[in-house]
Amino acid sequence: MAYYFFTEIDKLNDQNAAGNGEAYGPTAATGGKDRFRITSTHKVSANAKVIAVCKGTILVQEQYGNSDFLNIILKPFEQPPFEFPKIKYFIYRGVKKSSLVAGTNIVAKATNPLTDSLWTDYNAFNNLTNQAPPIELLGLGMNSAIEPYRNNDAIEMVFAITFEDHQLPVVQAGWHIANFDNTINIGFEIMFESLGFEPTLEIARKPDHIIEVTTLPSTPTQAVFFEHWHDKEDILNYLDPSAFWGSFYSKNLIVFNNGDKNKKKADELYTDVLSLYLNTNKCYIDIRNEFNFSLNYFKNYGTNATNNTTEIKLGKGSGMITDINYYSNGWPILILDNTGFSSTTNKYQELRLQLPCGNGDNPAPLIYISKAYKSGIKFPETFKLNQKFLTLTVYDNYTQVFNIAAPWVNGNLFSSFIRIKHCKRNTSEPLPTLIPTQIRRKDALDVIFTTRMNFDNIVLNFKAKVFDEFIYTDLREDFVFEGVFNLIMAIDSNNVTLLANPIEINSVGAYNRTTFSIAGSPKIGNDEINYLDEIMGDENGNILKKKALNITNGDINILEINRPYKVLKRYNEPDMKKIFGLTLTKTQWVTLLSIANDTVNFDKKYPIYISLINKQILEDIDLIKYITSEIALLGYKKISNNITTILVDSNIIINTYA
Repeated sequence: MAYYFFTEIDKLNDQNAAGNGEAYGPTAATGGKDRFRITSTHKVSANAKVIAVCKGTILVQEQYGNSDFLNIILKPFEQPPFEFPKIKYFIYRGVKKSSLVAGTNIVAKATNPLTDSLWTDYNAFNNLTNQAPPIELLGLGMNSAIEPYRNNDAIEMVFAITFEDHQLPVVQAGWHIANFDNTINIGFEIMFESLGFEPTLEIARKPDHIIEVTTLPSTPTQAVFFEHWHDKEDILNYLDPSAFWGSFYSKNLIVFNNGDKNKKKADELYTDVLSLYLNTNKCYIDIRNEFNFSLNYFKNYGTNATNNTTEIKLGKGSGMITDINYYSNGWPILILDNTGFSSTTNKYQELRLQLPCGNGDNPAPLIYISKAYKSGIKFPETFKLNQKFLTLTVYDNYTQVFNIAAPWVNGNLFSSFIRIKHCKRNTSEPLPTLIPTQIRRKDALDVIFTTRMNFDNIVLNFKAKVFDEFIYTDLREDFVFEGVFNLIMAIDSNNVTLLANPIEINSVGAYNRTTFSIAGSPKIGNDEINYLDEIMGDENGNILKKKALNITNGDINILEINRPYKVLKRYNEPDMKKIFGLTLTKTQWVTLLSIANDTVNFDKKYPIYISLINKQILEDIDLIKYITSEIALLGYKKISNNITTILVDSNIIINTYA
């Protein structure tokens, strides 16, 4: 799949020069707010083409405060051609309105491939001849006071609408879709897909996007301190475009330059593309806990409840391993530059890491390397399958050393992004008492699912949704494997089914590490929900067969589809044992949502998890063992000047097979 740079490189001014834009990342506090810039802004020397970075659907919105400019949201159909967290949207800011819109219509047909497509499709659908399409085809001209076009409505709601006479347009990778304006700062930003993150149209309409969090007072209460750092977690939903382009180090990024298309990677990518960014030499190390929050979100790896200093140990290249505060820049991500690295002729610099283990809180740590390169002569080699899982020994409250690598070009770090998970495995060792803000998983199904998975399947055009969250859980005791999972919610007329599906498996012995690839299911009008696995075909592209995970009224099967359908595997056979979850009635789910939404119980700005309590192993009349459990909700609440976890029993009892 092809990926393109977002504009014409020959017209993009050097961001390092004064007045040519602002870099992504921490920026100066002002007005009592700590600030983190999300939009990488630039100047162009002349009106420059807006290039579709990949195939996808677009939504166009008018900018706040200036009706002469537009922003374009691109929802990708294709993810990058390398291992990477899933991208939700690309946003282009500062698009010249007159390059796409003329009054209440789309501009002339021959303007660019997008306008050609709109004119052709609109006239063909309506049996017309050469009539200008209305701007509503782009999502413009809608009443912003009416759902789903209000400021606080989710962008996803607009993309999910089924219009009677049209759909939002699809663009192909590399299409010229509009022009940037050379009289203002233009911008480009990248949003990750993550559970609970639903960016609104208000964000999409801004000329610039900066996250602001109230600056901490000199002596904050525990509640103020926890809320401050919780709010700063929002930056983890975004990525520096410079680090994204840098991720094409070993792949080809296609760049428009003086009318030609050129493929760039490695040194040439650094010289011709990254060098135009202020963050050319920034390496982002994003370390998460097993719940996908930043390393010390729960305050179990830091100094205390009102001090977020979290020392990790880091060795740069051949240098000594030294202590460094993971939160040293005031935000929940570590950002490295060229400082402290020795010279090398290698194409990479080795990074040697040791992570804290919380004074006995994590006595059996597991590192999952989600996105990083390995050091060695095969650089840029990535970690594969079970190589991504590192079972480490604890020494003096830190993991043993593990190594990763960052690209190094001509004496400089190459802008890049690394993501690591610091996970807790189940252990029989005694653990310290939970601190008030900490959540600890008791077993595989405990506090995996959250009420944030809920979606409105009446409004949206699907009844099953996949959340690409990469949550770790340990199933070694019962199912001889552990891994990182995405989460799924399926809704039919009677039931709500919550599933965890492994994306990467770390298994014991010869256990099969293959996983089942799952996509969401649209509404079709019946209660069958099918998640299609990857299609198998012959060399001529003919479909031979495919598999699907099928849910019908809560009954789960894997089907092999080869005209006609037939049941291939049942829930209790090996492939399905990798997928686990809960089935609730709709009434039970509504009850849980009611408890979660009651502000007497929880503060809704924090996640609320489904916890299984009072478990008992019983036998049915056929002497088959099953587990009976009560469902409780676990979340956060402010009590006086402290925030603490709260467990609320729903009195709902469920049974699952042992």
